[in-house]
Amino acid sequence: MSKAKKKIEENFLPGALPGLGESQGFTALPTEKGIKENERPFAIGIHAANQFFGDSKQLTLFSDEKVQRFTDATGLQINNKPDSFGVSLNMNQKRVFEGIVKAFSDTNYRGETKVAKRDSLKGVYSKSTDELSKVYSNIDAIPVVQLTQADIVKLSGYDMSNQKHKKDTVEALTHLATTQFCFYWVRLAKDDKGKPLKDKNGDYKKEEVMEVGTLLRIKTIREENGNLKYYEIHPSSVVIDQVNSDYGGNYFLLVPKDWREEVKSLVGKKASSYTYEFLFWLRLKYEAIRRYNSSPGHKKKKPFTLKLTWEEIAQALKMPETVYKRNRKTGLKRIEDAYETAIALGYLNKVERREVADTLYLNEDFYPKPGDFQEDIDRIKRG
Repeated sequence: MSKAKKKIEENFLPGALPGLGESQGFTALPTEKGIKENERPFAIGIHAANQFFGDSKQLTLFSDEKVQRFTDATGLQINNKPDSFGVSLNMNQKRVFEGIVKAFSDTNYRGETKVAKRDSLKGVYSKSTDELSKVYSNIDAIPVVQLTQADIVKLSGYDMSNQKHKKDTVEALTHLATTQFCFYWVRLAKDDKGKPLKDKNGDYKKEEVMEVGTLLRIKTIREENGNLKYYEIHPSSVVIDQVNSDYGGNYFLLVPKDWREEVKSLVGKKASSYTYEFLFWLRLKYEAIRRYNSSPGHKKKKPFTLKLTWEEIAQALKMPETVYKRNRKTGLKRIEDAYETAIALGYLNKVERREVADTLYLNEDFYPKPGDFQEDIDRIKRG
């Protein structure tokens, strides 16, 4: 038995599924409010983070016709036609994307330089239309980061001396720069002067936004002798829209840079991709409830609990139907493993399993709150 597995099992009574139902005897590992004091967090836009998770609404709203209308209007050349809203990446691609997001976050999403929207988008969209104007309405200029291969390998948590790590990084970059997705998000609607709009009841209006394209636009910059100098990386709209005040809002999620290493140190290499996705999804869910409760207009506060069937959680994590419907035993095991790790790391206090649904109790002490890491929060808000 691995040390990590033993560490988990020692926290539970024999025969009890860790942290599930009314099991007694579990003690969560000590937490540090989700972020270590000596570890500067990175900020990821919530619109971007939401692309990695699914729901039934996305399934009903998506259509091939919407993708076709966007491509016709913008002149986008389709390489691979998206068949759903959102983004699906494997573990390696997700790590590299996350590493690049860290680089943007370290510059407060200003990049090493900024370029005009038309210059960043030319060659991708051949038509400048109202469709693109709407998508990029909060963005005056595109931030650009310049990263060497070594930079990206390190940011992704890989080792530059490992040839496989370098190969995996290059393959992930290629995927991020060439694979097209259909991004969908809902944001605060504004007038021509940037003032939020309200409906007849005085509630803020929301607007739906859709863009088809790659997550990143990447240019390879070479030395005169042809050797790679660095990558010039431009984000798509969904990556930066409303992430801070430079881009029309302060809609971001703070994440510890070493959160993946914490998972690995506990469970080793055996953790499935669904465990990592589940933990990140819990961060988003906690932040959504926290933001709702902090709004002065919401007198009735929401509890920090989630009530869903395990199948609904599987859908949120974009688990294929071939797993959670046709191979239910395997699908359920993946979710139960994710529950176990979430409790052991302090993301959840407990999970109550019922026939109709599972109730997940978020550990409020684990996640950052207003006042925690205020310097980082203020820095990101300012842009």
